[in-house]
Order: sequence, then C-alpha cells, then structure tokens
Amino acid sequence: MAPDAALSTAYLGDLAVLAPVRDALVLEIQRWFGGPPGAPRQALASDPHPGALTVAMDFRSDALAAWTAGGSVWARPMPASGRFLPAQRLGPAGTGTRIASLLSDDNRAIVMWTTQRAGAADTYFDQSATGPSFGAARRIEHAPSPDGVPAPAGSPQLVRLSSESVMCAWAGVEGGRWAIRSAPVDQRGMRAVSTLAAAGTDALLGALAPGPSGDAVMLLTEPQAPGAGPARALLAARGTEAAGRTLFGAPEPLGTAGSDAGATVALEPGTDRALAAWRGADGAIHWSQRSP
Repeated sequence: MAPDAALSTAYLGDLAVLAPVRDALVLEIQRWFGGPPGAPRQALASDPHPGALTVAMDFRSDALAAWTAGGSVWARPMPASGRFLPAQRLGPAGTGTRIASLLSDDNRAIVMWTTQRAGAADTYFDQSATGPSFGAARRIEHAPSPDGVPAPAGSPQLVRLSSESVMCAWAGVEGGRWAIRSAPVDQRGMRAVSTLAAAGTDALLGALAPGPSGDAVMLLTEPQAPGAGPARALLAARGTEAAGRTLFGAPEPLGTAGSDAGATVALEPGTDRALAAWRGADGAIHWSQRSP
C-alpha cells in the first residue's frame, strides 16, 4: 500500500507536497511568488515503494523531504533555487516507522522518527549542521511495548513555537507503562527531557500543535480498565518552554476516542483558543473547543 502524501506550508502560503507518483517519489512546490504549480521534482527514483513520508519548509520556501526506503531513513534538501542537494542516509528504519521533520530559517534541520523492531519502539533524533548536513542520528529512546500495547500512532511530534523555540515529543516508557517525553531544542541540541505519565495506565501521544503565545497543546489518550468507562479517554494538556525545559499543565478530559490514531488539534492565532477533533468510539467525528 502506498503511503499517504505529506504536506507542509510556510509563512507566506507556500505549499509543498511529497507523494509517490507511479514509480518515483516526487516533491511539488507551490510558491506564493511563483504562479501555478510547476512540474513535480523527483526526490527518489530508485525505489518505487517508499515508506513513511514527511516534508518541511522554511520562510525562504526551501524544502526538506524525508522518507523511508530499504530499511533506512533518508533526507534530501531542495533549496528555493529548485535543484536538489544529494540525498543523505540518517539511520535505520524498521516496521511502522513514523517521521517528523522541521527546517529552520538558519539552514539547519531536525528529523525525528519512531520505528518498531523486536517488540520495542526506538526513537531517533538527528539535528543537522548548516547545509543542512546531517551526522549520525542518536537513539533517544528504546521502549519495549508495555503489556502488548502498541506504540502510540502520534509519536514523534516536532513543532516550532511562535517564540521561534522548537518543541519535540515522543513515546517513552515509565514504570512499565507508556509515557510521553517532551523537550525543547535549540542550536545546542535537545535540552532537558520532561515526562508526562498517567497513574495506573498508559499515556499515549496523539498530536502536538503550536499556539500564538509561545505555547503548545498536546493531545493524549489513556486506555481505561475494563468496566471503568470508555475504552480510551482523550485529554488535552497546554504547555510552554522555559529555562531549557517543557512545562505542561494537568491534562483536561475532552471525550472518548475510538483509538489513539486520527486525533488532531490546532490553535487560533488571534485568541489562542484550541480546537481538537477526533474519531470517537462510535466512529463519528467529534470536536471540542477550549479557551486559553
């Protein structure tokens, strides 16, 4: 099965779409100053069956495509000049790999991915030098699946805050249960790691979105014990970055999710009001608004 297309936007309304087309992986960019979309740019021609995809843009409309192929994660920058730089191998990829990426305005990039191997979820972090030029990725988490509960579908997450700080989140294990790790990232690398855990159950990362006040909202689900209520309680936590660490408040219940996949959240720039949407246990789409 072909992977879903990946999409990214930039400050001025630039749009990048990375998708498999016939026997190639192509990147198409619509720039606000460039008129109608141009011809697709080929990012990967040697493997007609790419895996997970992601694409990131900066304010110049430079783009970075990242994907899995042949058991590895690859990244390829595409400057606004329109000519690809060479592809770079970042590290290993197993089954069910999920990738997040971010391209900064100083021509640096971050790629994170979570991959399944031997009953465990491994999360990798790779922060480039300028170029962007990547070195060896660092494994930041090895998390054996607790009690057979699969790794959260929302791991990892990587966002740029309105303060220009970067925040990342991923799945970890704490006390034999799934938990959520989060950390700010700056030019020195990943800073202090914080953990958000749930008492007596798993905390499963769903989504992370930046707000207009240097803040972010995280969605998470908590599987409920049999007979204790809905199968998965959906919660939201609001957080920020300060003194080199992330700070999240107590999660607020939103409703019942059908699974930990498919939940999404966004924040309104003018009011900092959050809107969450998810597929409920009844299969219908549910939504909730929350004030700051």
